[in-house]
Amino acid sequence: MNFIDLISGQLEKIVIEKTAELYCQVWKEPPWNEDFWIASEVQKDMEREFTKKNANAVFALDERSGAVCGFSWGYEVSKKEMQAISNGHILDDFLDDRERYFYIDELGVDSRYRTKGIGRKISEWLIESARRNDFVKILLRTNEKALPARFLYAKLGFKELLARDAKFSERTYWILDSL
Repeated sequence: MNFIDLISGQLEKIVIEKTAELYCQVWKEPPWNEDFWIASEVQKDMEREFTKKNANAVFALDERSGAVCGFSWGYEVSKKEMQAISNGHILDDFLDDRERYFYIDELGVDSRYRTKGIGRKISEWLIESARRNDFVKILLRTNEKALPARFLYAKLGFKELLARDAKFSERTYWILDSL
């Protein structure tokens, strides 16, 4: 397995294209059941996200086939930006205007490559990147029924907050503050 990240500058357009296709595939699965994603639109969204402040992304590539088997990305957010992401003020008690936060926006692994530690390695890579960039805390959200993701985040030291997304009530927020 090869891992590349956005910051290294080794990212090729084909990796973005393959990741967009995998993104569509991953989010069609339960518990998300989001079958409306279109790869070309996802690709545009990714390119926009990668221009956000302190953005980083990690991609796991199969050494033999060159397939993208996993991905994750995130970027710096303020308390105000987290209000927009969470659709309200549900995280206000947990956040401080003076602190820097890294938000892990996406994590996905191709179903054929799951249970091989790829999600963990990708997540650890992104967490280490946040540490090197002096972030105070890392935030993310996931579906309450996404048990493998929830188990992984707990294992990595994230704590689930008593806060549900204002628009998507099945999504809860997690924080890692022992950076």
